Amino acid sequence: MKTTHQALLVSAALALGLAATFAFANPGKPDGRGNRGEPGRGPGMHAQQRHAMADYLGLTDEQKVGFQANREKQMTALKTLHADEALTPEQRRAEAHAIHANFEGQRQALLTPEQKEKAEAMRAAVKERVQRRIKQHAPEMAQRETRAFLQEQRKHRRGK
Repeated sequence: MKTTHQALLVSAALALGLAATFAFANPGKPDGRGNRGEPGRGPGMHAQQRHAMADYLGLTDEQKVGFQANREKQMTALKTLHADEALTPEQRRAEAHAIHANFEGQRQALLTPEQKEKAEAMRAAVKERVQRRIKQHAPEMAQRETRAFLQEQRKHRRGK
C-alpha cells in the first residue's frame, strides 16, 4: 500500500513537471497570438498590427507597397543612425525623432483623406485606452516607486 502511494505521488509529480515544461515551452498559437490567445503577444506582433491597420484602413495594393518601401527605408536610416558612434545619446535621440517624423509624413501622404480620418480615430482610441490603463495602475506603480525610494534612502543612511 505504501509503495502504491509513493508510486502515485511520483507519477503525479512527473505529470505536473511535464505539464509545466510544455506550458512554458509553448511559443504561442500559429496565428501570432500568445498562450492565452491575447493579440500582440509573441513573435510577429508588429506585422500582425500592420496587417490589421491595413485591413482597417482599406489600403490598396499600391499603398501597401508604398508603406512597405517606406518602412524599409526608415529601418535602414535608423540602423545607420544606431551605428554612428560619434553622436551623443541626446543627439541620436533627436535624430531618431526627426527620422520618425519624416517617414510618418511620407506615410500620411500615401493615405486618402478618409483613411487619414480613420487612422486618427484609431490612434485617439488607442491613446485613450493607454491613458485609462495608466490611471488604473498608477496607484500600484506609485506605491512600488515609493517603496523603492524608501529602501534606497535606508541603504544610503546605513552607508553613512
